[in-house]
Amino acid sequence: MKNPVIIGMRGNDPLMPFTHEDGDAEAFYQAAFHKVSGTFHPAADEGVRYFEPAKTVLFGKAPVDDIRYPLSMDIKKIKRRLSFTPRFSTGETLRSFIDAQPQGA
Repeated sequence: MKNPVIIGMRGNDPLMPFTHEDGDAEAFYQAAFHKVSGTFHPAADEGVRYFEPAKTVLFGKAPVDDIRYPLSMDIKKIKRRLSFTPRFSTGETLRSFIDAQPQGA
């Protein structure tokens, strides 16, 4: 079931990255078994604009700060140091989430 309201801010349609738990698990596994230090950001190579998934079941009551201050990740370091390649794109991750929702939700 779609939410009757989409929270948004006029003129603001930020790029939003989503990661799949299987891809994140692979990144954590690689980091645990390689001699590396520092901070790494597993994420998809690209994101989607906020209002694309907001039209589905995902963002009916999203916090306004997530829209005003979107999360942006640079994955160059994790790709270089761990040879990490995201297993799923943002679009594939969203599709997986939507498909996993109970019918009628």
